[in-house]
Amino acid sequence: MKRYRCRCLIIMVVVCGILWNGSVGYAQSLYYEVQDRSMMCRQIVSLMKERQKEVSFYYPGIKQDMMQYKMKQYVSFFEDLSDIDAYVIGGVEAIEVQYAVESDSAVVFCIQYRTTLQQERYVDRKVRKLTRKVRSQRRIRRIQWGRRYLITHMRYDRRYYTAYDAFYRGKGNCMAYSYAFVRLMQELEVPCIYVSNEEHAWNMVRVDGRWYYVDITWEETDRDNMYFLRGKEDFPGHGTIRYGLPRKARIARKGYISQCIRK
Repeated sequence: MKRYRCRCLIIMVVVCGILWNGSVGYAQSLYYEVQDRSMMCRQIVSLMKERQKEVSFYYPGIKQDMMQYKMKQYVSFFEDLSDIDAYVIGGVEAIEVQYAVESDSAVVFCIQYRTTLQQERYVDRKVRKLTRKVRSQRRIRRIQWGRRYLITHMRYDRRYYTAYDAFYRGKGNCMAYSYAFVRLMQELEVPCIYVSNEEHAWNMVRVDGRWYYVDITWEETDRDNMYFLRGKEDFPGHGTIRYGLPRKARIARKGYISQCIRK
């Protein structure tokens, strides 16, 4: 069985830039004062959708929160943003975080993107058109349709890694497959997330209160449902999830078909 083993690009690379003089310039960035970390994350995601490149935030205690994020290599920061919109985070190349060491002042986020606003608008139009006739179907049918569409209209190409590449070129690596699937499920109102480790990326979807694994990249090769709606005990070869695993997730033990048989 042929399996693709591509080294995934990390969702975001964060560099913490320290402003030693304790002052931050906001001339070219938007500035927001918010109530707490949750409100800040929601606003950042909203600005990412519009491809804002620099934004500053302040609330009491923001520096302590950012230092806690840094202690965990910003993985929990990624997860907080992904909980709001997993697809939007896939369009981010890097975030540079800047804050003053000696005072509780504003934090500046400088963001680089993998796709442009025009490319994302193309994806939006494409996805809305594709899913128009599928939205009224049962959830399991919507998930099956998304799998079938991608394995029919895409082929693996390690040079491309965004959902835009998947929908525009019909090509991409595991990142492209996984984020394209997230975007389709998002439009079809199916809970779906992007998960990955250092070598590979795939998805998880929620059906009947449980999360199931889906690997469209490997499905594109085998086309036999071996990697579609699988549980912890029948999803081989993927290793440990490092990025994206939902908090307190109720992950199915067996695949969806096995669950149905037991019922």
